[in-house]
Amino acid sequence: MPDGGTGRNGRGTGIVNPRHPILETTRLRIRPSCEAGIPELLPLVGAHEVAATTLRIVHPYTERDARSFLALAEYPNKIWLAISVCSDRRQIDGIGLRVEPEHQHAELGYWLGVAYWGQGYATEAAREMVRYDFEELGLYHTSSPRTSGTTRHRAGS
Repeated sequence: MPDGGTGRNGRGTGIVNPRHPILETTRLRIRPSCEAGIPELLPLVGAHEVAATTLRIVHPYTERDARSFLALAEYPNKIWLAISVCSDRRQIDGIGLRVEPEHQHAELGYWLGVAYWGQGYATEAAREMVRYDFEELGLYHTSSPRTSGTTRHRAGS
């Protein structure tokens, strides 16, 4: 696996390990989630509108839910990352992959804080994750069953 190539949509990776990459786009930094980010995460992911648009986020979303989610990120074949805005490092959402290496396939999922909807952040992050899937992980297919049609089309998945 390459350790720092440059992708067509992003600035490449600073791979900590294949499950914990650090990716950057023009506006976003996509990095491993950590416990220190929980206080910033809860008001975003805890919104009813976010839970209503995802399969696996409950409402209300608690600190315990966040800690359980972080534990899941350590499972093999799961890549769960936080997304922050490069200009001020504030976290705005999360994105992840459930990788099926035996089928060279990944499922993309994400959520975005309501205040950040409609600004192209989801498309930008999804596009970089799809690039990472293909160019860095060598996968052949990425699906995103709950992603909006617009984001899925713009991201190329």
